[in-house]
Amino acid sequence: MSTGLALRPVLSQGLGLRKICRASGARLVSHRSKSRWGCPGARQLRACERPQRDTSREGRRERMGVVTTASASTADLTRAETQATALTVSKPVPAAALLPVAALNGGLAIEKTGFQFLEDLSKQATVREEGNGALVLGFNSPDGAKAMLDFTLGKLKFQRFLAAARKKLWWMTPEWGSESGVLPPETQFLLLELEHGGPYAALLPLIDGNTFRGTLRPPKSDAPEHVVMRMESGDEAVLGEQWQNSLYVAAGQDPFELIDFAVEAAAKLSGTAKPRREKQLPATLDVFGWCTWDAFYSRVSARGLHEGLASLVEGGVPPRFLIIDDGWQNTDVDKRFRSPPTSRSMPKMKQLQDASDEYFGAEIEVLADAKKDIPPSSSAGLALKQLIDDDQGEVGGPRHTGAPRSSKPKGKWLATTIKDTMTSISMNEDLYESDDEFLPPSAFTSWGPQSGSKDGAGGNPGPSASATLEEPPTKMKPPAADQLKLQKQRVATGTLAADEERKDVVKAGTAAIQKRRWPGQRLVGPIVGLIVAIIQRAAGLAMGALEVSLLKFYQWVVDTAPAESWPVRLFTYLATGPFREMLLEFYAASGDFTRRLTSVKANGKFSHPDAGPDDYYSGAEENLASVVDSLKAAFGVDYIYCWHGLPAYWSGISVEDPGTAAYKPELMFAKGTEGLYEIEPSMRWNPAVVAGVGMIRNPLPLYRDMHSYLASAGITGVKVDCQAGVGMMGSKCGGGPALAADFHAALEESIATHFPGNHAINCMAHSTENIYRWSDTAVARASDDFYPRDPASVTPHISACAFLSLFLSPLVQPDWDMFHSKHSASELHASARVLSGGSIYVSDYPGQHDFDILKRLVLPDGTILRAQLPGRPTRDSLFQDPLRDTKSLLKVWNSNKHSGIVGVFHLQGAAWSRASRQFVVHDSQPPPLTTVVRVSDVEPLASAGSPSGRWALYDDARKQLTTVTEDDTYSVWLESQRSTIITMTAVEQHGGVNFAAVGLTNMFNAGGAVQSMLCPAPSSAGGAFATMLVKGNGSFLMYADQKPSRVTVDGTSTEVEYDTASGAAYVTLEGGDKLTRQLAVFF
Repeated sequence: MSTGLALRPVLSQGLGLRKICRASGARLVSHRSKSRWGCPGARQLRACERPQRDTSREGRRERMGVVTTASASTADLTRAETQATALTVSKPVPAAALLPVAALNGGLAIEKTGFQFLEDLSKQATVREEGNGALVLGFNSPDGAKAMLDFTLGKLKFQRFLAAARKKLWWMTPEWGSESGVLPPETQFLLLELEHGGPYAALLPLIDGNTFRGTLRPPKSDAPEHVVMRMESGDEAVLGEQWQNSLYVAAGQDPFELIDFAVEAAAKLSGTAKPRREKQLPATLDVFGWCTWDAFYSRVSARGLHEGLASLVEGGVPPRFLIIDDGWQNTDVDKRFRSPPTSRSMPKMKQLQDASDEYFGAEIEVLADAKKDIPPSSSAGLALKQLIDDDQGEVGGPRHTGAPRSSKPKGKWLATTIKDTMTSISMNEDLYESDDEFLPPSAFTSWGPQSGSKDGAGGNPGPSASATLEEPPTKMKPPAADQLKLQKQRVATGTLAADEERKDVVKAGTAAIQKRRWPGQRLVGPIVGLIVAIIQRAAGLAMGALEVSLLKFYQWVVDTAPAESWPVRLFTYLATGPFREMLLEFYAASGDFTRRLTSVKANGKFSHPDAGPDDYYSGAEENLASVVDSLKAAFGVDYIYCWHGLPAYWSGISVEDPGTAAYKPELMFAKGTEGLYEIEPSMRWNPAVVAGVGMIRNPLPLYRDMHSYLASAGITGVKVDCQAGVGMMGSKCGGGPALAADFHAALEESIATHFPGNHAINCMAHSTENIYRWSDTAVARASDDFYPRDPASVTPHISACAFLSLFLSPLVQPDWDMFHSKHSASELHASARVLSGGSIYVSDYPGQHDFDILKRLVLPDGTILRAQLPGRPTRDSLFQDPLRDTKSLLKVWNSNKHSGIVGVFHLQGAAWSRASRQFVVHDSQPPPLTTVVRVSDVEPLASAGSPSGRWALYDDARKQLTTVTEDDTYSVWLESQRSTIITMTAVEQHGGVNFAAVGLTNMFNAGGAVQSMLCPAPSSAGGAFATMLVKGNGSFLMYADQKPSRVTVDGTSTEVEYDTASGAAYVTLEGGDKLTRQLAVFF
């Protein structure tokens, strides 16, 4: 399917480009020269270096995907649409797209011009030609075999850089700069602008021998201008002293072609990832979806799925794609954390066990209150993310076996508990007033031989150690007919006499107890229960308060401190030593990060279509298949994914539970690399470090069993999360790169077997250990999460998605994550998802929707008007910081089948802080900003040309139509956190008429509605000027320099509204079951 227009001879969908084979890669960078070739000496390029274009009218039409024919029929339009779709299949980048790089004068230079962009190359470096003008650097250790070694790479010479560097274990973030000193550690992608307007160089660290991962780092103090190259295995026992594949270096004039070529080459040298152009894209990209994560977190249930889908369907935006995120699996903490410390200290006291939910409920209430003051994107905020403090005042959190969370309303706990106690007393009064004429033998099992004891061979098991005779037995009296039947059976089997004897003993014992009971005896049990509940709650409140005090110290002192500062060192000592048990208690109470998989099957919340969150430990047998069937039948959902981790769950699989014993798990305590600790010190006390991970050496059987189970239940795909965590686990298993390779190979094999259509999403995987191992899976998350409750993260999320797509899109279709439609920044994020070219899905809580926003994204049949390529920043945005430089708006480009689009976003004011390791607002009121948009911002458009030399531009924010030439600029003014989408369509010209089909103005991606277009040469006075297929309902906009004489929709004439001043011609496409219609325009 589609791939980045970038470097290859791409034929963009609907833009119909023929091969781009510019040896120099030169293009327009200055409108003053009126030249399309803006590099130095461009006018002297030999003819063979320029792409040969057919400049005739027919040639221009062919490049735009517009078919010239003598007549227009539905078959012709359908064939044209198929041809337009086929045009998105890109070809390998030609060798001429690169500028050869050579080792010259102790550094690296562009061979053709002699421009040296790396000086003083390390003496430990080796250089070899990789083909197509690229080089691969290797390194030799001067100090023998090492598990990690830093090399001084050399001094870089450039104007500006764009880097993609890890900011935490799971994710990268983009960074910009003009000097090497601000290059971040853990850089995995580096693009250099060598001179203003190009050329450019790409430096990509590699994985050598499947065992050592490379990264770029800032200079050290003893060589302040020399960038550092690091090679590390991640396992102290895995050593190396020679690395042949450490760094890939290439250069080119076109940054998009250069990036595509370089990333594909780096993936081939480092792993198994195929180019995106060779992969099958899943059908989920073209439909609207709903994800359960931000709606329910891990408290998702079958009932919640039905409520969420029903809410959206009723609003007219039916999801065709559902992601059941974290929360469907059978998981638990280790057994010793499944009850509170108070119960563990006195395990024989039954009342403490029964009141354990009071402890957990109180602890979670305190933590949930504290959560409100902690940034959700910080490490402390992530630990508390799954604590739900909803508008009804109920608190929810993770669940543990035998310790269900309290559902009592906050502020009314004591009254509710007393009410429950009085109800219990009332029930006991009725019980003790009974005549005890029929009691089950199990009520007094300490009298007489029983099963489970050394002396007995029959009967019922003995009582638990905590049972007492003072506890009132349950009255059980079968109906008379059943008693008679039972008595006959006993007579027949010869057991009646024994039963009668036992009954006499029971009655005698009961009488003895009644004589010993004082009048208030029946109140003892409930009152003790009340007292114990109060004690448990008090203990829970105390533990929660202690945890919160430590949490606040951690958040404001430790989490913002430098990696090697005393607060970090102190907390590392406490967390891994004296306070380790408390930290484990906190992890067990507050989140899922210490939980392990206990079975590959679903939990009780998916036992039937109406199962709710409280059914987790109901004991009901799972029936995921019935839930899936009901969802598909009720809501017409086509694709349902289930979430799981690459290690199965956050802390792997249980080493204690029988459901996972067959996989032979081992408990291993992970250790991060020095580079990881530098960017995220909290990894020193990460759950994988202090609680360990349930590891399996061969994950393939686990994946096969899990995926087979899911597929048999009707699940169509998986979202595979926490992938980068496997790299940490490699610290005990041969290193992160090696272990990640094994896990990804098994995962890819199982997905190919069980989920036809390549239905998978890779997530939390921004380490090259993961990225370069996506062999066939074709979708991956582009950035850190959308945090609906963290205002500081709203704008950086979009920036990260756009810039990181440059690095990821050569291998996968970047997924820009879910968002909330009812949110202060919902329109900003909706526009961004349109530009992404990927899936569009929300994570709204049921009933919390903005349908005005959603209906601009989603058609009535649940499909979307998807742009055809991965969205990426425009060429003039590549090296501008749209978050912190106070002056730049972000521009993102993409293509439809017959138009180009540019999204413009005002994102200034907040960014990820590498110092405090969280999103930070540095300007709460950024001023409005202005930028200009050009036709050439959409890379294919300038090459495709326009038959008339003009383009119709539609501004979605202003609802304004205008026409421009290729050299014109269009000014855009935006306030903070605002955006607009500019649709650009070539103006057709013949017979004295200028015409352009723009699209549906009620949709964010207006131009995506035009599926195909035919422009027949008029053979008679009444011939149609243009015929097109349009998908969707609403107001369809066309540009024409004269009013159409007639417009037909599926052969029926319709009214045309025409504005002489702007040339805007509107027709209304009515609602109904038919969404794709044939329009014919006559002049």
